Amino acid sequence: MARERAADGEHEQAVAALHESAAHLRGSRALATTHAARQERGGLLAEVLRRLHSLTGDGDALHEAEETIDELLAGWPDDELVPARLFLARGRVTLGRAHAEQTIDETRAYGLRAAADLRTGVDLLRMEGGPEQRRQECEALLDLAEANTTAAGDAGAGRALAALDRAGRLAAALDDYRLHAESLRRKAQVRVAEFTRGGHGELLVEADGWLAEARRLLPPGAALYGEVLTEHGELLLRRARLAPGDTDLRGRAVPVLREVLAETPQRHPDLPRRQLLFGRSLRLRYESFGTRTDLYEAEWVLDLAAREDEAPPRVRAHAWLELGDVQLLIDLRTEFRQRQERAADCYRRAALLAERAGDPADAARAHHRRGQMLEPTAGRAAALRAYRDAWEQWNRAEQTDSAGAELTREQIRTLEGED
Repeated sequence: MARERAADGEHEQAVAALHESAAHLRGSRALATTHAARQERGGLLAEVLRRLHSLTGDGDALHEAEETIDELLAGWPDDELVPARLFLARGRVTLGRAHAEQTIDETRAYGLRAAADLRTGVDLLRMEGGPEQRRQECEALLDLAEANTTAAGDAGAGRALAALDRAGRLAAALDDYRLHAESLRRKAQVRVAEFTRGGHGELLVEADGWLAEARRLLPPGAALYGEVLTEHGELLLRRARLAPGDTDLRGRAVPVLREVLAETPQRHPDLPRRQLLFGRSLRLRYESFGTRTDLYEAEWVLDLAAREDEAPPRVRAHAWLELGDVQLLIDLRTEFRQRQERAADCYRRAALLAERAGDPADAARAHHRRGQMLEPTAGRAAALRAYRDAWEQWNRAEQTDSAGAELTREQIRTLEGED
């Protein structure tokens, strides 16, 4: 039931079902009278707890899963082969631990351990054979790919893509469109991660093709369709921002992200971020085509994202920052020039939320832009205070040598020289 709820995007119902499943398994395991029954129920309990951690980030669930598996392995008979499902469960729990760690060395160490267990589990599944084992192998290969990149960063991309290619072929043979689409999605994520760490732009082109193919495999309305659609829209937006002269590319992002919003339920936790992405795409298209309606629609959707109290502070900060920029663009399109004070207020809100989110660089940008609005509307003293706030945040971000910090410093010098 939990898997079905998660596939349908019903997060709270999936979490509730997993809690209930864990409670039943704890009681059932305590009542088991045979070693085999305790093994089976313990392995399933560990998997339920791992899934619970993946949905909620609950560290206690992950810790209990680790303890459950360690207890099973410690009491395993010497003359019995450890089954594939237990290696897979331990590998997945260890992968969850890798994502929970803070240092790069610890993350990679857990990633290596996870990859070793998952690889062993895949080999054992292949020996067991059968259609259900092939489906489990496909799912395990997806996790193995993630463990490879976690363990080795970009150096693990080749092994990750090889595992994902195998998963895709298995899914196609099983006629499982969901797993096939997931393998393509994961391949795109590997390429995007490589690009983020300094790769060339062709990596994003390849990821674009894989996400487009994954979308074609999935029926609209499925939760995975919404996730893939969002990632594709975000990728198109990223490519568009990197290619300001490519008007066709800038136009592609808008309809995809518009569909994203149509596919996203009103109480979906990621709705504000998706609204932010759509607002950005409208602004970019306006900059290429100059259609005024794009600006007003961007203003509307960014305002929704910015005012959503349940949204993460960083998302709201970015929404207020983008909304301030849109106010200025609207101001330039009209002859009334009445939106500078409104933009200054947007930047003020963005700065406060960015500071709350622990993002001093974004806070510095927001304070600087607020200073630019205050110079003509509130005077030199108010603007100077905003620029000094920006400089303080550049210091906290340890980016005083950046181009943005240099602009802030120059504005402070200029206004101080007017005394």
